Amino acid sequence: MPTALPPIPTDQYDQHAQDRFDATVQAHRASMDATRQQQADAGRAAFEQTARAHDAERAFYDTAAQHRAAMVQPTAPVAPEAPAMPEAVAATGVPPGTDPGRAAFFDRMRPLAEAHRARTGIPSEVYLAVAANESNFGNAPGNSLFGVKGTGVVSPTWEAGPGGERVPQTASFQGYASPEESFADFDRLVTSGRYADAYRRFRASGDVDQYLGDLQQAGYATDPNWARRIRAVADTTVRQYAPAARGDQATRDAPGGPPGGGMAQTGFPGAEGVSGALGSRFDAAGEDGARAAIRARAQDYVGTPYLWGGMSDRGIDCSGLVHMAYRRLGRLVPRDADQQEEAAEELAEADVRRGDLVTYGDKDAAGATHIAFWLGEGRILHATDRDLGPHAVVEEPEPEEYRRRRRRFLRL
Repeated sequence: MPTALPPIPTDQYDQHAQDRFDATVQAHRASMDATRQQQADAGRAAFEQTARAHDAERAFYDTAAQHRAAMVQPTAPVAPEAPAMPEAVAATGVPPGTDPGRAAFFDRMRPLAEAHRARTGIPSEVYLAVAANESNFGNAPGNSLFGVKGTGVVSPTWEAGPGGERVPQTASFQGYASPEESFADFDRLVTSGRYADAYRRFRASGDVDQYLGDLQQAGYATDPNWARRIRAVADTTVRQYAPAARGDQATRDAPGGPPGGGMAQTGFPGAEGVSGALGSRFDAAGEDGARAAIRARAQDYVGTPYLWGGMSDRGIDCSGLVHMAYRRLGRLVPRDADQQEEAAEELAEADVRRGDLVTYGDKDAAGATHIAFWLGEGRILHATDRDLGPHAVVEEPEPEEYRRRRRRFLRL
């Protein structure tokens, strides 16, 4: 038989059990204290994060409310947006609603543009529009008027990224001793080398619209909307500040210049009035100048992030895009999609033209919930935030889920 172990004295056993019990209680208390502290810290962090989110949300809705408070009655006529002028400037004779700096720029550049038009046949408003766009109305240093890459001027600029977004960068541009040298170098650039074929086609056809597109395609600018932007500047800003530069007899008489009708035959108007604003090529496509100019303003926002209630290049929504496209050309229209639909003239599908509007939503609902520019051939331009993206201003084929919920074609 195995030998029996001697019994443990009761008092020693009790003390051993008590010590183990006390150690266990202390460990549990320490663990609970640590857990409570962690929970308190986590709760405090969560509360602070929630508070920050609420503050951000409140600021967002405050901003949206301010935007919506700017809503006005439909089609109220107002002057185009322009920098405010002090009374002293108004006393100089500069017309109200114009920027004296821009007026001075066009006054300086117009004689050069007209002289170079006579040499190349390129309309003077194209020279002026490109110079205004590329130099920010003469504010680029070193007489770098046309954005020609080279040496002498290092300046911040932007290039278009893969998705059309603006990517800020610093680039080196060619500097010149005078504006005349800048014009002469631009002539050399856009009539020879990789642009020679584009220039030959222009000399044969007189089609400025095609020429600008050919320049863009050959690499003059990475901005996918560059040609449209130049057309819009020529049609609006040059018209405002340098109307005498548009479509005069000298263009028709220039060697190889467009026949018979000045700019009205080449993509920009030779006659006054908005209805012919972008010329015969657009008219043949069923889009008059007024819609073309508005559409071009909307296309300036391509790539802008979607922001409900937004009305700027930092963020914009679908009805804000429509509102701002009209507003930038001096016409105020309602702010929201349902109000824009109510204010507009409804069109039969056969009468729709590029630059008109199309609304979406439940067909039995009181108003639209989405609005877009109609580009023709089943394409639309709009600010979208649909579930699977994109979340920005885009030009795209009309999505099937939109087409099924199409409500009306409109014209404001």
